[in-house]
Amino acid sequence: MIKTATVTRKVDGWYVTLSLQDSSVPELNPDPPTWENTIGIDLGLNAFWVADEGESVEVPQYYRRTEKKLKRLQRAVSRKKKGSSRYKKAVKRLAKAHQ
Repeated sequence: MIKTATVTRKVDGWYVTLSLQDSSVPELNPDPPTWENTIGIDLGLNAFWVADEGESVEVPQYYRRTEKKLKRLQRAVSRKKKGSSRYKKAVKRLAKAHQ
């Protein structure tokens, strides 16, 4: 059964988000926390997170990897005459890159 539906418009199109209630999915009843089933996670700047066993995950550098492309697209937008069709296309390309 559909509980809610949300329609959103993003740069690359329209999206519908449905919230469903399915009675065939069993309820999840987790065990109460104990020292055996609990782990510690530390969030930080040098590593994205570090577990209590020493396992770590590096910080994902999504923005840093696309900085050069965003810089080029932003320059293209700033060169266009505001309100023109080429300006609108350049803004759309920049918004897609940010997304």
